[in-house]
Amino acid sequence: MPIRPDRCSAIVKFVSVVHLILTKTIVKILPVSSAAALAVCCALFTTKSAHALDVGFELTARGAVSDNVFQENVGEEIEGAATLTELIVFGNHVSQGLKAGFQGELGLRRRFADGEDGEDGDDSTTLTRFYGSAEFAVTRSFSWFFGDVLGGSSNDDTLITDDETELFENRRNVLVTGPQLDLQLDSVRQLEGHLYFIDSSDDEGTDFSQFYELELDYTQQFQAGWLWGLRLENFLVTAGEESPEPDFNRTTFGVTAQRTRDTNRWSGFLGATHYQTLEGPEFEANGASASLRFERTSTDVSSFYVDISRSIVDQTLSETQSLLDTGTADAPDAPGIFNDTALRLGYSFENTAYVINAEVGVARSDFEAIFEGGAFIDLEGDEEDQERLFANFNIFRSLTPKFGMGATLGHTQEEFVVGDNFTQTSFATIGLRYQISTSFVFRARYLLEILEGLSSDDGLTADITDSNENRVFVSLTYTPPTRATKDQVEALKSLLF
Repeated sequence: MPIRPDRCSAIVKFVSVVHLILTKTIVKILPVSSAAALAVCCALFTTKSAHALDVGFELTARGAVSDNVFQENVGEEIEGAATLTELIVFGNHVSQGLKAGFQGELGLRRRFADGEDGEDGDDSTTLTRFYGSAEFAVTRSFSWFFGDVLGGSSNDDTLITDDETELFENRRNVLVTGPQLDLQLDSVRQLEGHLYFIDSSDDEGTDFSQFYELELDYTQQFQAGWLWGLRLENFLVTAGEESPEPDFNRTTFGVTAQRTRDTNRWSGFLGATHYQTLEGPEFEANGASASLRFERTSTDVSSFYVDISRSIVDQTLSETQSLLDTGTADAPDAPGIFNDTALRLGYSFENTAYVINAEVGVARSDFEAIFEGGAFIDLEGDEEDQERLFANFNIFRSLTPKFGMGATLGHTQEEFVVGDNFTQTSFATIGLRYQISTSFVFRARYLLEILEGLSSDDGLTADITDSNENRVFVSLTYTPPTRATKDQVEALKSLLF
């Protein structure tokens, strides 16, 4: 939607105020290096003319009542309510030399407990996230990338379904920057790559490892519908002086292929991964790295896929990737190295009346070692191996152009092969959506969530999770029309793997 001249001054004033607030907030909550970089990006945004900067925002007010507002175990439930007010500001800028985008999320959650001691159980939490990225074109084939994500960390292995119960251990920040290459060698050959420096920090001053990621992808087209290529990816990880984690190098090399014919599409990768520590405790691991995906588009509105993969996973890298992807770093109790094998099946259908998405999958993690107490502990047999099961189904039905109803079912389960330890979450929702006007949307939903788990320490102590919750909430969202998109932010979320 074009910006009218009579609105330009108001928009520029709004952007300036947002810029001032974000800059002051960022300087307070981020490390100096990240704050300075973000301030430069914000300055770049605001120095452009009004027509070159597209800005949008969403404002949501939500209220909920729950029979277990603090997600306590059975017998210890406390009835109460929760409110969440959230503001999302996003924007993007595209010009010949710069592609940039940002998304800032600021929310205030309050939970109120009922009963005589309810006031003591009340709490208030501020939820903040920030995503920002910029690509500066140096030449036609060479550019420089900058990205930053501010979020939090969590040790909760269960599935989080709504922001009313989101738990952050502390705020985490990850900075990504480096050169990018996109070189078209000729009409059928292409070389892409990047070299990223990745730095993490948090409010507690933790001495996180620093990453250097190099990736090169060469592709060549044989004939119509046939592509093949080579891929090299290398992670060099250097631990800080106060960090107990070791320096290590992880290299993956293999062959890629893609085949498209009629409604079918095959894509795959076959290679190997080598993991080796550089300093500190000695450890080395080798394993196959492979993936195969089949997609079939049955009609213009439906598709089906099967995906199988196997790779060596390092939880130090996975924690950073989860922060980029979701804004929450899933911190493992003990970092480990394992071979992960997963099988996924999915189906989607979408037309003017229905939207259906379904996925089911199984996976197994075969641990090589865990890092604990400054040393690698080699594992024998199935001591730490885990099996995972996950499934979800979602359907939405548009009854009228403004009114629709939907339902969701989901289940995730993680269980140790040896021992009784497990975690699992099952949930179901049913809700309605009403488009009041172009900018206002009303939603109402009922949620049932069941959490179960058992975590033991050598059989001596056990932490049992047995929590059920019924929640009903309503929300009103205001989203004025805008030309702004979140494409740059979505690309940042899937940056590394």
